[in-house]
This record gives sequence, C-alpha cells and structure tokens, in this order.
Amino acid sequence: MSGIYWGLTVMDLMAQLPRMNRPEIVDFIKSCQHECGGLSASIGHDPHLLYTLSAVQIQCLYDSVDALDVDKVVEYIEGLQIKMPKQEMLNRRQFQADLATPLILVTMLFCFSEIQKRIRTTCGFIFWT
Repeated sequence: MSGIYWGLTVMDLMAQLPRMNRPEIVDFIKSCQHECGGLSASIGHDPHLLYTLSAVQIQCLYDSVDALDVDKVVEYIEGLQIKMPKQEMLNRRQFQADLATPLILVTMLFCFSEIQKRIRTTCGFIFWT
C-alpha cells in the first residue's frame, strides 16, 4: 500500500497520474479495508496504521475518499490511541510512541474534510482540555 502511494505520488508530480488505472487501484484499496475500519498492505494481510494512512492518501490523490467507510477508518484510529490522565502522560515514555497515532489521525481527518468536526473530540486529550 505504501509503495502504491509513493509510486502514484511520483506519477502525480510528473503530471502522469491519469496514465495509472484509477478504477483498479480504488477497487484494490476498498478490498483491503477490514471490518474494524483499518486497511492492510494487501489483500489477506492485517490492518495497520501506516497502510491505512497510505490508503487514505491514495484516495485523496484520486478524489475518491468516499470509496472508503470514513467513519470506520476514524473509529479504527481512535481505538489505537492510548488514553491516560494528564499527570500520567507527562511521566511515561509510552506517550512519545503514541504521538504518531493522533498526528496520523489529524492527517487523515484533513483528507476527509472532517478536521473541524472531529479534532476536538478525537485529539482533545493531547491539548488537555
């Protein structure tokens, strides 16, 4: 999935994206989405945060985000976050590792044009509000 994203990005930069088989790529990505909402690297693989991000970015390149179940993708990412009280967060190494999850979520929500609606409820714990 990540290789497809980088390959398509290069094609887009060279104004050659239309040469790629859009319907086949969009169908492949849809077939990689799991019940949990996450996407896998390929058919038959387990979902992963990185491949989910790559899939969303590909769908953004093709302006076909609606081909994914957006709510399920957001639920999947939200479920990966480690939630802990403010005082514990400041003392845990785990917090550093968990920073990637909300940052990737923010990127995806931006792609989904859902950022204004969801940023407060999804990532509010980062800002301790």
